[in-house]
Amino acid sequence: MAAPPEHLSELLNEFPEVGTAFAYGSAVFPQSGYTEQQIKASMTDLIFCVDDPMAWHQENLRWHPAHYSTLQLLGPAAITAVQERVGAGVYYNTLVRVRGRLIKYGVTSRLTLHDDLLHWRSLYLSGRMHKPVLFLKPPCSEFMSAARANLRGALAAALLLLPSRFQETELLGSICGISYAGDVRMGVGESWGKVSSIVQGQHGALTSLYAGTIAELQQESPGILTADGSVGARAGFSSFEQDLGLEARCKVLELLPSNARRELFTRLSPNYAALPSAWQTRDAALAPPPSAELRSAVEGIWRQSAGTDDANLRLADAMRGSLSKIVRRASVGQTLKGVLTAGGAKAGRYAFNKIAKRIRAG
Repeated sequence: MAAPPEHLSELLNEFPEVGTAFAYGSAVFPQSGYTEQQIKASMTDLIFCVDDPMAWHQENLRWHPAHYSTLQLLGPAAITAVQERVGAGVYYNTLVRVRGRLIKYGVTSRLTLHDDLLHWRSLYLSGRMHKPVLFLKPPCSEFMSAARANLRGALAAALLLLPSRFQETELLGSICGISYAGDVRMGVGESWGKVSSIVQGQHGALTSLYAGTIAELQQESPGILTADGSVGARAGFSSFEQDLGLEARCKVLELLPSNARRELFTRLSPNYAALPSAWQTRDAALAPPPSAELRSAVEGIWRQSAGTDDANLRLADAMRGSLSKIVRRASVGQTLKGVLTAGGAKAGRYAFNKIAKRIRAG
């Protein structure tokens, strides 16, 4: 794991102790078409993962009261409640300057981050980690294990959205687009071309990030995914071919995080209402559908379709809708929470900057 630039790692000295921290976004990984001036002017996005959010906010309020909106008047308990009960479990302080650098930092709990990486409860934090991130503090082995599971889930979801033959850029675009499907900011604060810009600007980093995950899938399930290049090649794979048969699709489905499988099952299965009520009412992120039930629902698609291609189009449509539902639910909450946590003036400035950036991007 490469060491972060000193000017970024030193930012952690200005905050209470964190468990894991990483930077992401265009200031760290420039999107295609960014000028040097735009990169320097960009706000640096950070995530701080902490064990005890209330204790961390209490300390940070002493260090940086100006970073918080008037919500600080209600104290760290209220701040933590807003963080954990609204949206995706992240509390952002935005448009603040630390050591002369404009930053936005999100605070989340270790449990929230691990839960999203493993189960895709919101696809908010896990979606950010579908793309390259820069760790400012080395993560623990438990975190890295969850991060690897998150990458496997992203690869599986992307494959379910793609046809039999596709190019490398299509695969990377499908992966990067997962967390934007259903995001209420798309087309307003975020450009519709954002995913393409990420793929173009971070192509090398993305291929490196997923090379191991692709190799694992090819080794564990031979024949499901083949490529005309070698893992680790400088330019990566140029084209892929995947098996669209029922058995292969069922294997790929099992790689999806539990909440994605659950949402997909509710779209596919006409028997959802007949399942035991105890399963229906359990926590969505911890209650994947029974494998046999999910397989039965997928088999139903195959029976109702004109052929394999038709069946896969239906499966891809259901997968796309399932991901959009997860993302939309969290993005609405986080967007509304942003107004509260940033305060009116900052929220307006932040929105203006995002829209201006979106207009420049086209």
